[in-house]
Amino acid sequence: FPRRAHRRVDVAGRVGWHTFGGYMRGQLLIALFHGISIAIVLVILRVPLAPALGVLIFLGSFIPLLGLTIAGVICVVVAGLEHGLTAAIVVGVAIIVLLQIEAHLLQPIIMSRSVSVHPLAIALSVLTGTILAGIPGALIAVPLVAFVNTTVRALRAPLPAAASPGQQESAVEAEVAAQAEADTADTADAADS
Repeated sequence: FPRRAHRRVDVAGRVGWHTFGGYMRGQLLIALFHGISIAIVLVILRVPLAPALGVLIFLGSFIPLLGLTIAGVICVVVAGLEHGLTAAIVVGVAIIVLLQIEAHLLQPIIMSRSVSVHPLAIALSVLTGTILAGIPGALIAVPLVAFVNTTVRALRAPLPAAASPGQQESAVEAEVAAQAEADTADTADAADS
């Protein structure tokens, strides 16, 4: 990069990295919630291998769109084989409730603070990542899109004449967040029309 662009690229990279870290922390919290919740339900139902199935749910939570569903089906099958239809239904309902809590409570609260990407962009990035690289592509698609989105916004934002790089990074993050909120409001207004 040209010398005059070093500072801007440095700040943009830091802002992008901060977004990537926020995405990973948020995803880890959501995955822990899923794994612990299902493990508790399975322990209450006395399903064998409940901790292992909780770990499977935890790991499945990192695979966008399908991971939790596939891991949940495995839990339902194990519960059904061990304790019958009633236990399978209880586990299935618990997984559906968890999916709804994630979609309507956890994702908006946790992820909106760290990632400013439109839901359609997330779905398209997961689809594209899956087509291009299979499951690994699906795993890295959303954090990659979030990183690129925030970095490009930071590169386009005016660079403040702050005294330290930390102050510059904070000012650019605030500008990028304000721009993302404005874009989200425009999208919501267009959807309402």
